[in-house]
Amino acid sequence: MKCKYLSSAIFILFLWSCSTNESEVIIDFDYYDWSGKEIYLKTDKVVTIDTIIDYIMSVKREGNYYLIEYPYDWALYKEVGDKLVFDKYLIRKGSAPYETATSSRFSKLNDGRYFLGECIGSQKIFVSPTSNPEDLSDITRWETQSRENPSLPIFFESIQPVNDEMLMGSTLGNNSSKFASYNLKTKQYNALDWAYPAIYNELSDAQKAFTMEGTLLKKPNENKYLFKPNIGFAMFVFDCDGNKINNEKYIFNRFAAFGQGTDGENSRPRLLEERTCPYGISACVANNYIYMRGKVVTIDDIFGENSTEDYAYTDVIDSFDWNGKQHKRYLLDRKVKLFNVNTDDSALYGIVEGDEGDEIVIYNLPK
Repeated sequence: MKCKYLSSAIFILFLWSCSTNESEVIIDFDYYDWSGKEIYLKTDKVVTIDTIIDYIMSVKREGNYYLIEYPYDWALYKEVGDKLVFDKYLIRKGSAPYETATSSRFSKLNDGRYFLGECIGSQKIFVSPTSNPEDLSDITRWETQSRENPSLPIFFESIQPVNDEMLMGSTLGNNSSKFASYNLKTKQYNALDWAYPAIYNELSDAQKAFTMEGTLLKKPNENKYLFKPNIGFAMFVFDCDGNKINNEKYIFNRFAAFGQGTDGENSRPRLLEERTCPYGISACVANNYIYMRGKVVTIDDIFGENSTEDYAYTDVIDSFDWNGKQHKRYLLDRKVKLFNVNTDDSALYGIVEGDEGDEIVIYNLPK
């Protein structure tokens, strides 16, 4: 009986050690001590939204516009007093020339021009004519580029620009590399040579790719990137010039443990930790810092029998610099369900439930 328990313990330890590239040091949520780094923030302003079209995913401020992201649309709003008034759609779901088939990602090129790209398939991207925020309002003036090679074996689940002609993104498909670049001018696809951090030898390449479904974010003013898987508690930064990934730094490295699925090598892998596994990280990025939700939720918290809407809210936001060093812990006076930070790190926008629907609370961040 003792041998049976011992074997089980060794097997569990093996799985755990294989779920991180730094098996001796598990950087988890409680790894950092925030003593002396806490800052209490009071709401500076509350604005209401005159028309909520769908579920709000993010809010950004660009010039005189607020950009509100819905599941398939980007809409522009103007601030009138304490209300955001709908101006026009920036992009919508559809097949017309200035529409997108799937949800889009919003970012900036290195020269400051705005970039919208489909996060699945990357079949179409839009680039603004200038870096002037006023040019956001006329999508017909934006340059449209398409990826017209359907034979490529891998598609991007989350993309960001490298330069004016090249994209890089996290991928799904039959390849062990999680990241790739794609040149919109030459139509050349390049799988980036990158050591997979969570090693599961029994999984196929396709299954390994699925274990790290997630979101790629870009530092607005530099070719530095943040990647965070949807499942597990991992988040890391790196540099990329479109040809190579360098200078990886892990802020968290508790990768979820997976086993083979039941329907062949292309089936989705099986999550071994079941419902106790952390359910990803909510984060956004700005020029100087990375901001993340300072609260851990598990799959059971979200989907279990005792789940409540309270798990969707937080009043703690943690920040790190782009070298992975902890910066500040912001304690908010209201619980927000989604948040974003201005590109220049000057203001935090939180979405909260008001008496008559969603509201946006604005916090000015100290220098």
